[in-house]
Amino acid sequence: MIVPNRVKEASYVRNIFSATPEQGTPIETVVKSDYWAHATRLFHVLDHIEVVPEDGAYYVELLVTHVGKNFVRVVELRRTVLEEPFTTDEPTDSAYTLGHRGAIKLWCVMRKSDKQIIHEGSLTKKEAIQWLNEFELTSR
Repeated sequence: MIVPNRVKEASYVRNIFSATPEQGTPIETVVKSDYWAHATRLFHVLDHIEVVPEDGAYYVELLVTHVGKNFVRVVELRRTVLEEPFTTDEPTDSAYTLGHRGAIKLWCVMRKSDKQIIHEGSLTKKEAIQWLNEFELTSR
């Protein structure tokens, strides 16, 4: 039987961090100890790090198991792919390009010539490509 002084609110024992890597950062990169080298002063053993990249491709929950001078050893607790890998690349002969522009604009379609956004708000790259394909069909 556990005694009451060995039970605490989790916030007294650990922190929960949110990390937003750049779009295209693979899961395999964020689970490496040296990825966190520049943020070692933030973390303590048993902290959690919730990782969702800018493009919203996945969610990974990490547990900090060791903090060194220039590394943070983490263990992956949970992994969820939020956007299916989409094998069809954007058209290379198009006058437009795609990019993720953060949590508000999401996936956007931009003119290559001046980087002007002509469409924003697609939740996935696949949706942005579909919008672009329809746009180019109706613009002909």
